[in-house]
Amino acid sequence: MEQSRFQHLFRKLAERSTTTEEKEEMRLYLKENTDEVFPFPQWQETSAHGRLSSSLINNILNTIQGVPLIKMGKARHVRMLRQTVAAAAVIMIAIGVYRLQQSIPSGNKTATIVSTAWGEQKKATLPDGSTIHLNGGSTIQLTDDFNKNNRTVKLTGEAYFEVQQAAGLPFIVQSGSLNTMVLGTAFNIATTENEIHVSVKSGSVKLAVGNQSEILKGGMTASWDSTRTRLVIATMSAENVGSWENNRMVFRNTTLKDICLSLERRHGVHFEMKDNSISECRYSTVFDKLTLQASLDKLALLGNLQFLQKDSTIIIKGSPCRK
Repeated sequence: MEQSRFQHLFRKLAERSTTTEEKEEMRLYLKENTDEVFPFPQWQETSAHGRLSSSLINNILNTIQGVPLIKMGKARHVRMLRQTVAAAAVIMIAIGVYRLQQSIPSGNKTATIVSTAWGEQKKATLPDGSTIHLNGGSTIQLTDDFNKNNRTVKLTGEAYFEVQQAAGLPFIVQSGSLNTMVLGTAFNIATTENEIHVSVKSGSVKLAVGNQSEILKGGMTASWDSTRTRLVIATMSAENVGSWENNRMVFRNTTLKDICLSLERRHGVHFEMKDNSISECRYSTVFDKLTLQASLDKLALLGNLQFLQKDSTIIIKGSPCRK
């Protein structure tokens, strides 16, 4: 489901103007994407009656709107968004909280969560001494027996990892259907709606998805496309892996929608395209410590694009690119 369609349905849901068909569309989407929209650890904070905590409301608003609640302007708008989340909660309860519980590792172990809002970056040191640099709009989850019985973490969003070695206890990152296993290395993982990108700066990792597996070494990158169920391997400069941490974003033949996602994570804004046909246009460029406006100016020159910003939403206009 397109992000704009997702937001449209939520707004109609809050206004109680959805049709029967639209309610069913939203129900089916939430059933298949609960982990992204309603992370289970935050969901646990609410009661069976659907009353939501402030932290869960903020988290869901960040997911739906791409804008932290505290940055919202008018009180009426905030009330509408809270109604939106509350309405979504009713749907979630209707399809069953059990679906969410299946995403938590077995054994009744308490989950530890590290998350960032859009436009926020955070550094976390794990119990094994490994370091995670979390990009905006991202979440890391691990259980309390981490570094005892396992070194497995779950990632949604984008993170750069610096992993310490631990004999007999491999470090595993679960991102969607793709598992990345390492012994000691530095690498970056970025997830989008349909794709997962893994890039290695040093050392090596083993990727496993379905019946496919690949070994990546420093200077290699792999992309997993869930719609085509295939791994694509390529090379890249090792120095560019995780460079977003230093506000340096490198794009090589990257789609406009993925470039916009990177800018959303860095600057906490949300992009909407007037014509979705331009979302797959590809560009190669570098944003080296550029402000948001400077990045947009550079992108406008590359793609003959126009950007209209209203609060934290940026509308993109442009002509379809040549194939």
